[in-house]
Amino acid sequence: MSWALVARRPATSRALELLDDAEVHVHGTTLGRLVMQRGLVLMYLGRYDESGAELDRALPLLREGDDRLAIARLLSNRGVVRSQTGDIDGARADLLESQRLADELDQGLIAAGVLHNLGYLAGRTNDVPEALRLFALARDRYVAKGSPGRLMAALDSDECDVHLLAGLGRESMEIASRVLADAVASGNTLQVAESNLLVAKSAFLVGDHEAAAASAAAAAALFAAADREPWEALATYVEVRALAAGGDHQRPPDEEIGRLRDVAATLQRLGWLAEASDVRVLLARLAIAAGRIDEARSDLAAAAKARHRGTPAQRAEAWHATALLRLADGNRRGAKIAIGNGLRVIDRHRSTFGASELRATSSVHGVALSQLGLRLALDTGAAPTFSLPPSAGGRVRCCRRSAHRPPARCRPRTRRAPPARVPAASPAARPSVG
Repeated sequence: MSWALVARRPATSRALELLDDAEVHVHGTTLGRLVMQRGLVLMYLGRYDESGAELDRALPLLREGDDRLAIARLLSNRGVVRSQTGDIDGARADLLESQRLADELDQGLIAAGVLHNLGYLAGRTNDVPEALRLFALARDRYVAKGSPGRLMAALDSDECDVHLLAGLGRESMEIASRVLADAVASGNTLQVAESNLLVAKSAFLVGDHEAAAASAAAAAALFAAADREPWEALATYVEVRALAAGGDHQRPPDEEIGRLRDVAATLQRLGWLAEASDVRVLLARLAIAAGRIDEARSDLAAAAKARHRGTPAQRAEAWHATALLRLADGNRRGAKIAIGNGLRVIDRHRSTFGASELRATSSVHGVALSQLGLRLALDTGAAPTFSLPPSAGGRVRCCRRSAHRPPARCRPRTRRAPPARVPAASPAARPSVG
């Protein structure tokens, strides 16, 4: 009952109260199912540490009662929670056990949901081709089982997020626009909020900053009404980022910086550490632009770990801010090194894609770094020594020129990216089938 209450309207506090009231009257397997339900409500709210603790508490109760169906559902959901908090091995183990149980119990819809969640996990670890492959398998299973529209909408949203990770702006916008239209038609305000956020991120990726800001603001308002605090913070971040990129200076810098500080504090408090680091990178860039170098240095120090974990876009953005800070300090050589490091992150990410069209379009994440590097090279009159992402016409790479001979042809790197530390959470996450 409580999960249905949450799904219908933003009444999460009441749902948790109902569960608390009922807990003293049940025991054994029934108690295990109740505690699992509380874990799902907390998962819906983005309170992943608390959700994981409740699911951990429920599992022994369900195992003791040999409630295999509930165990399969719990493990599929705990796999998502663990992927959110960076426990990739634990997430994969949970999902594979859930898949085995679902097959044994002939629960095809749960098995399809596990494939969906395994695709989500692949996306979290930056394996875009594998994520898309698993999503396609899940979609086929959902269709074969006549799955409800909410599951297909969730799959579309997660697939859109993976396209965003790959830098495929046009493709992600097509999916996000379709999901938004379906959500509006169905009257599902939560899906409208999530879809607006996807549209905002897609619009930002294709350079439509005005549309990105408007969609993000709409999403933030809906998330606030639904008491989904972390998603509201993320939407606010996307709005401020779009306004900054679009050159909108209607709000004073102090106001924008203040809004972002509140967003970073909220994400940090709720355990969304990678997203908090991402916000602090933007804070550092805005502070540098405002001439507040000491603040920028403090923000960047807090976000420094993002240079070595998170999505490729997040790591490249952290190196971008590092380059800007070094430039502000007069350290041009250090700025060049930071630019090169950021572009190598993008280059290694591109090398994981099998299709040439994916490799070409994924380089959008490195455009800002390339522009900064070219501007620095023009200012100094020297040729850049770092790699640039490919243009639409093919792969372009800048090499150091010798005074006595033309540059040798540079071969593309083929190294795969090292395993990445995983960001804390993604807006699209939701409880899976069951």
